[in-house]
Amino acid sequence: MNATDLAKQYKADLEYNAANPMFSDKDDEMLGERKDGYYSKIDDVNGRKFLCHTFDNGHCYYMNPNTKKIMQFTELRPDLFLHKYIETYVSNFVQANALSNVANATFTVQFEEVILANADVPFLQIEIDRDENAILVESISLASADVEMKLLAGIYRLCKFCAFPMFVGNTSDSLAEMLEKAGAVKDEDDIFEINETTQLS
Repeated sequence: MNATDLAKQYKADLEYNAANPMFSDKDDEMLGERKDGYYSKIDDVNGRKFLCHTFDNGHCYYMNPNTKKIMQFTELRPDLFLHKYIETYVSNFVQANALSNVANATFTVQFEEVILANADVPFLQIEIDRDENAILVESISLASADVEMKLLAGIYRLCKFCAFPMFVGNTSDSLAEMLEKAGAVKDEDDIFEINETTQLS
């Protein structure tokens, strides 16, 4: 792609992602400062500093920080946004299901984890192991085990999309029973593995 086409694509990404943001307005420790539909940060590549703009659609532009000239373009893998996908999904799920018990809960979202908690009381903890490409969902405490199964089904779809195996631990007795009936395999540490044969919904 030549410089003119890159500039046109960048402008189109600015307009489209600003009008169709996928993620929240929070900054991200890895992606950078949140703007209108993208993240901005100064990156260091082999000792050279670049301005990096990463859009919600995965388009990433490296630019000269002084001239703003685009030097490089790449499309990022979906799994780099997995924590953002999960945050958006869980937030929408809580609102759609009117979960009053977590109405005042806050999100802590980092590259390695997503936590939904009220003060020191966690309603949901998701650990993202990017070295092992796996996710561990723990401490689910929502309205009922049925609602929790619905939530797990959505999280699993995101894991499958990003090719991350999914595990569930530290469950209530009722959720553990439902997971067993759904065909989830439990190991000696009472951790359930969720796969394509697990009937979450």
